[in-house]
Amino acid sequence: MPDYIINSIKCTKPHFSSTDDTTIWTLTFTGSYSFRSAYEEIKPKRDLHQNILNIWNKNIPTKISFFMWKVINNLQPFQEKLYLFGNNGTFKCPFCNNFDTRDHCYTSCDLSKNLWTHYGNLLNIRNHYSESL
Repeated sequence: MPDYIINSIKCTKPHFSSTDDTTIWTLTFTGSYSFRSAYEEIKPKRDLHQNILNIWNKNIPTKISFFMWKVINNLQPFQEKLYLFGNNGTFKCPFCNNFDTRDHCYTSCDLSKNLWTHYGNLLNIRNHYSESL
């Protein structure tokens, strides 16, 4: 290991807290384990590789490609993620008061369903709803 890493580790002061360490299940909003969240994590996923190839298309503006890449990789700061990092804000969708998650925002919120339907109809695209991305 390089000396600069060893020195950095030696200089790091541990943070002591009066509270005990706790286990957090990062796949749920509350940090508590659920069978459903474990199942969703291990079940076979749709082929995201093809989706990734589709977003890096020369006909799609770069900022849209980056936005879509963030959505696919769950890199947007929804309240469920901010909560796990200690943010104690509101955890509700501003449109329907359900928990604010990526899947909720883009697929299961009534507002997003209405938007997908509206723009799908304008573009002659049949909607195939999925409750998760």
